[in-house]
Amino acid sequence: MKYLWIGLVVAVVVFGGYRLYDYEETQPTVLYPVVLVDGMEESKNFRVLDAYKSVLDEEGVAYVSSSLRKLMSWTPEDAAKVVMTLVFVEEATREIPRTALSWVSEFARAGGHVLVVFNSGSHSEHGSYHPKALWSAIAGVDYFLYEELREKTAVLGTLRFPNDEAVKTLQWPRGKLDDESFVVGYHYGRLDYPILAARVVADDVEVLMEGVSGTDGASYPAVTRRPLGKGGVFWTSLPLGALKGNSDDLIMRVVLRTFLFATAGVPHVVNTPNAVGGLVINWHVDSAIEWLNLPQAVKDGWLSPKLRQSVHITAGNFCDKPGDGFGFDACGAGRHLTETLMNFGEIGSHGGWAHNWYAAHLAKDALGDFSDADMERYILKNNRCLESVTEKPVREYSAPNGVHPQPMNTEILEQDGTVAYYYSGDSGSSPNRTFLDGEMITPNVVAFPVMPSQKYASLDELHRAGKDSAFVKDWMMGLLDYVEQNRVVRLWYSHPYDIPLYLDVMKAFVKSAEERQETGTITVRAMSDYADFLQKVLRVGQGYRQDDRGGFTATFQGGEGLEEVCVAIPKKRFEVPEAQSYRVQEDELYLYLCFDGESDVVDLELVPR
Repeated sequence: MKYLWIGLVVAVVVFGGYRLYDYEETQPTVLYPVVLVDGMEESKNFRVLDAYKSVLDEEGVAYVSSSLRKLMSWTPEDAAKVVMTLVFVEEATREIPRTALSWVSEFARAGGHVLVVFNSGSHSEHGSYHPKALWSAIAGVDYFLYEELREKTAVLGTLRFPNDEAVKTLQWPRGKLDDESFVVGYHYGRLDYPILAARVVADDVEVLMEGVSGTDGASYPAVTRRPLGKGGVFWTSLPLGALKGNSDDLIMRVVLRTFLFATAGVPHVVNTPNAVGGLVINWHVDSAIEWLNLPQAVKDGWLSPKLRQSVHITAGNFCDKPGDGFGFDACGAGRHLTETLMNFGEIGSHGGWAHNWYAAHLAKDALGDFSDADMERYILKNNRCLESVTEKPVREYSAPNGVHPQPMNTEILEQDGTVAYYYSGDSGSSPNRTFLDGEMITPNVVAFPVMPSQKYASLDELHRAGKDSAFVKDWMMGLLDYVEQNRVVRLWYSHPYDIPLYLDVMKAFVKSAEERQETGTITVRAMSDYADFLQKVLRVGQGYRQDDRGGFTATFQGGEGLEEVCVAIPKKRFEVPEAQSYRVQEDELYLYLCFDGESDVVDLELVPR
């Protein structure tokens, strides 16, 4: 077999700083889980690629970038032996010559998997429109039909799932759907998205998500997958990079996870401790109202000492206006309760000293001026008070009423040592390094998006909306099922004073979380714990080199040890490696090999099936 060389002297891809181990062309072939196709030439610098790279890093997937021209210097059959997936990113691969279609088609038929996004292949290399996007022929979906539809090529509309199986396949959380399976946002209800007026033209196309025009109600495919030979083609009409780049992380993440993990079966480092699902229970302590609720919650076990939770406190002695006496007063009258709450997890900051007063002054319609310096002053004041009680640095934050002006709010947190914060952006998604206007805000502070239940999140909001106990229980127990089944981390939030509104539901939720944690199917930890672990995953290097027997040697390296780190090895592609110092879990698709804390470097021999 010819050695694949795509202009990249890379044998081991390492997250973060890209420490690269160089090899000459004659060295053993490298297995590439993901190649991000950067157009026909690599001279273009598309910012949208940064969004993909960030999510791939966070999902523990090794990747490289290459131009399609360099890939096509090899036969598609040879490429498919060492390149598992090609991702045709929107904008970066808009212009594609017709001659590329045959090569990519044969690559898929030989066992490679292809993801096509939005306007990829819509133009020729000369900048003119193809009659229909080039990849339509292999996706089984005619899309970007500009010559036919002109201004109606794309419409504004909503997204919905055609059936429950599609929801499960795309790993979409139920809390992000309304009763008719339309995609919703926290506070907003149904969300509008740009949708291509596409049509399915092949019988073997599976539609996983639909777009519904806001003008005439017409339905169009939005996410599809299609088998093709030994491989397949995954397609979406949604501009994933632009959405991720503007605080809508979830769609890109589920599309990549479904394409890479559930469809292509790429090896990866699992981004949850011990490869099990994780839950953050985030309590917001706003005011003196909790003086009455917290003692009862502790006494009756509503706050479980078996679950390490994130308890965020607004520490000041007023709430709505100076002198009102309604603040929690963490360093005064509420000090004893603050000390008690330390027994239930991590104490974090809930904003700038006075809950409602601070949030109102940050909101756009606030009277008077409230500068960045004022925001910093009150955040730091809140932190210093809490630290004087806990004798620990404050590492977590949540914004009162969700008012979190980006990027300044996060920059203040970063400078003061905060590593994680509750976030109403990216709602329903995983902990991530969020983007704004196409750029990562910071790699050092992890956003924890709130998990909503339709337009609501806290128990108080659900109660005000008239949701009964059966509805709330179904959502909360479903959230536990979701993180367990998909091995992901999600954040649930409420206030201690909300608990009596759904007391029986809360008891059942806590009991189930305790039992699942006891059996090892989920963990409940503070958000700073999961932020620390995600940063650890980002620093784990991985690479795959072909050995003399036709298999691959997979190398994983963590500079601070590999404790609780697990790697996922696709069962359909590789045999179980010989027993070493790791624990093994498995599900239908993967073997999960979990390392001990003594190893910094692990080599695994992967034998093809």
